[in-house]
Amino acid sequence: MDQWASSPTPSMQAILRPGKPTTPMICMEEVTFQALSKTFDQANEFVNLLQTLVCPGVDEIGLHDTLPFPEQLGSSYRMAGIEPYIDFAFGKILAAKPPIVDDPVQSQRLTNNVLQFAATCLSVFNENLVILANRSTIAIDRAMEASSLDVYARLHPFNRVMEWMFNDGVLAVLFAASNQDLNTVAAASPGSPIVVSVLRSIEVMNHILDLQSTYFEILRPLVKVQRTGHRNPVLNPTLASFEDSVATNLDLVVNLGLYSGLGNQELAINSLKLLERLSSSRRLNASVTPVSRQRPIGNRLVGVLEQHGDLERVRTSFILGLQYDDRELDLGPGAPGWTIKSVMLDFLSHCLAALPDRPNLAHAILGFACTGAKLSIDPDGAFARGASLFHSIVRLVAEYPDGLDDAIQLWSSSIRQKAMRIISILRASPLTYAVAMAELRAADFLFAMFLRQAVITPNTNFDGLSIRDGNFVQTDSALVMEQYLDQRCTLLEYASSELRLVAAEGAPTQKARILSTLFGSTTMLDGTQLRNVPVFELLDFLGADFSAPVLSPLSNLFADLDFTAALDPNAGTTGGTAQLHLVEQLLALKLNEVRKGGYLEDAHDQEKALLDAEAYMAFFRTQKNLQSLDEVRLQTLKAWSNLMALAIGHCDLDHGGRASLVLQTLQTIMPKLERYAIESSSEALLLARLVQTLFLQADLKSSALDQTKIADLAEDRFFQIF
Repeated sequence: MDQWASSPTPSMQAILRPGKPTTPMICMEEVTFQALSKTFDQANEFVNLLQTLVCPGVDEIGLHDTLPFPEQLGSSYRMAGIEPYIDFAFGKILAAKPPIVDDPVQSQRLTNNVLQFAATCLSVFNENLVILANRSTIAIDRAMEASSLDVYARLHPFNRVMEWMFNDGVLAVLFAASNQDLNTVAAASPGSPIVVSVLRSIEVMNHILDLQSTYFEILRPLVKVQRTGHRNPVLNPTLASFEDSVATNLDLVVNLGLYSGLGNQELAINSLKLLERLSSSRRLNASVTPVSRQRPIGNRLVGVLEQHGDLERVRTSFILGLQYDDRELDLGPGAPGWTIKSVMLDFLSHCLAALPDRPNLAHAILGFACTGAKLSIDPDGAFARGASLFHSIVRLVAEYPDGLDDAIQLWSSSIRQKAMRIISILRASPLTYAVAMAELRAADFLFAMFLRQAVITPNTNFDGLSIRDGNFVQTDSALVMEQYLDQRCTLLEYASSELRLVAAEGAPTQKARILSTLFGSTTMLDGTQLRNVPVFELLDFLGADFSAPVLSPLSNLFADLDFTAALDPNAGTTGGTAQLHLVEQLLALKLNEVRKGGYLEDAHDQEKALLDAEAYMAFFRTQKNLQSLDEVRLQTLKAWSNLMALAIGHCDLDHGGRASLVLQTLQTIMPKLERYAIESSSEALLLARLVQTLFLQADLKSSALDQTKIADLAEDRFFQIF
């Protein structure tokens, strides 16, 4: 194709502009592109051809370590690569002034195809190769299918496409494609050009945000240093990030919020993912300060939604999206709306976690009124009526099932954990603590959650496996248990906060009700008494034994592979913090290296190498799961210990009754303390601190305890410990 493009027919030479100082073949290439851009059919089909050519082959299933063209393509008369074709697609088609076609339908189809081409070029670039090259000792150049990482980085279409993504003309088309009439999009079929236009533009924006740091920090400087030959710069040098362009096109935020409620699952998911990224950006969340005022009037993203009058519509779409659908019990993640529900919760959680102490878009959608640096409640709004998104999430946690047929399943546990995470962030932030605590109390949230608690036993079914199953820690069952314990930890922390609050308020009736629930009996508002699992039995998670060592696989093939390059630099240096996608890439590179060296020609050797690679993946997955379980178990133990100390300290009992509770607590924790004094100092230290607190609370020298069996037993237990 390159030869054809640079060697046009004599009739095409007639339209060549005279006097341009360049080589004949470059001139011919330009003539070809000019001719192709004259009609819709030719331009559209050529862009489709480019899209097909850059798509990875069917045998490329992970590394994407090849270039979609010969490395010397065009090097005889220009710089090697396909930059002229990329420049044609974006400069002469997408951002052409005037547009090459006047028909709006044809124009939209052509735009959609160029955006699809952009998305493909960005998605097939493997930035992990660049990351591993900076961290690992593996010979990346020997392992890659491309001749070297340097060649791959310089010539991959990703570089030039990313440069065009920061071109003013391309950005204008990109934002225009995402800004369509809401009613028209809602009425259109999923595959219609207008819906595809919105989807493609949002998909490209998500890719840009994913990859811009790698481009600006590593690849662009590399390309600038090693670039040879003439090359026209196309990006706007004043843009330091994609967020800079969004800052002047904030209507995008409004559109994303509205698209998420149209019922189109693919559109909703992509919109929410992009909204999540943008709403977590500190650049875009800066408060707006008018010239005439000294104090900021609020978050700019919230302001643009309010300015357009669309905040209530976005809130309503979230409320509808987070309603429990009975079909989810039968279909699980395959039910309509489950994925949207999950992504909505991700958006809210990540936005709140990124900016927990500053009013942001998530706060506004949850139902809070954002004014400057403060939040408030509109007395006439949905929040005051208990009909806000916040209240929908509280109901979701209280009502959403754990799974089906007595099994705690991944799809259900994931939803409940994400929703609980949102409540936990709101409860922990000084910005929302008071309102969140008041609303949770009004909803009887604490009592509803304790009534749902179940004791974890060796036979508890976590997504199809019990704890005693030998494969438990290698599978998603371990993740489900981690999520389940995380929810319990959040509940125990909330119970401690509520107990402190009622003690500070001097509310004896509410305190008595909470303590009664903690010790196994919940009083409903109508006076009905219901049994629940007492807090003593919620230490059940310490009975799970995952301490057996997991041995590293033995393989001569991978023996010299340094996996430290795959460790998360922000999470310590143990094997359990491995980033599994990087482990997988390292293994694939090593397989490539030995395959290229001719060591895996025999089918049996190939099969054994793949099995060894799978064994390493299972090892690192197990290590990661074990560390996650250990971390959440420790956090839950800390929450349980704090709650027990508070409960006994605040109970209105005589000395004998308090000593009885202390004794029961000691009987619960002593076997665990004896075990962890040998196995784990972290758990042992938390339990020992609780024992110290109990010793001070028991007041065993009180005359009221003289000559009582409880006092003798308590003293005996303390004597055994100390």
